Amino acid sequence: MSALIDAALAGPASDEALERARAIARRRLPALQRTRPERAAARLSDHLLRRGYPASIVARVVRELLETG
Repeated sequence: MSALIDAALAGPASDEALERARAIARRRLPALQRTRPERAAARLSDHLLRRGYPASIVARVVRELLETG
């Protein structure tokens, strides 16, 4: 039961962090379009990780943005 409560409380903060990470990644993406896709993914991941976003959010944002490109 405690895990369910913790997940419910973390939800909105995680959603906010996800949206902020998406916004940062969208601003960074044009500078990375000239590189190979795998290199762009690595650089975008590094960019978000250096800003303190958790790996789960970083992986999701990179996958979303580079798949839709």
